[in-house]
Amino acid sequence: MITVAAAGFAWWADGFYSACIFRAFWGVGWAGTYMPGLKAFSDIITINRAQIDDWLLLGFTAGVEKDQWLVEFYAENLTNEKASIANSFIYDRNRVTYTRPLTMGLRLSYDF
Repeated sequence: MITVAAAGFAWWADGFYSACIFRAFWGVGWAGTYMPGLKAFSDIITINRAQIDDWLLLGFTAGVEKDQWLVEFYAENLTNEKASIANSFIYDRNRVTYTRPLTMGLRLSYDF
């Protein structure tokens, strides 16, 4: 998909909107990349090593801008996944850092 998006961006993108479509395909192609056999570990020292499980976080942002005002609605971790993002061994205890739970909100900003 990345190759098709790159070719489309190079040869068929005619303006802003068509370029955005091909760039979106490019991003989806990279986001869908799967690397079999890839393992993430918490430490290089074997006795302190813990394998970190794979995870996927989904987020969404939509907004409206008028003059100098911007209003955005956002949602992060839409699947409410409790993903382990960091492990460390301190005093022979495994310390795990997890992602934030489902978070939604509204942002209001003013550009000076």
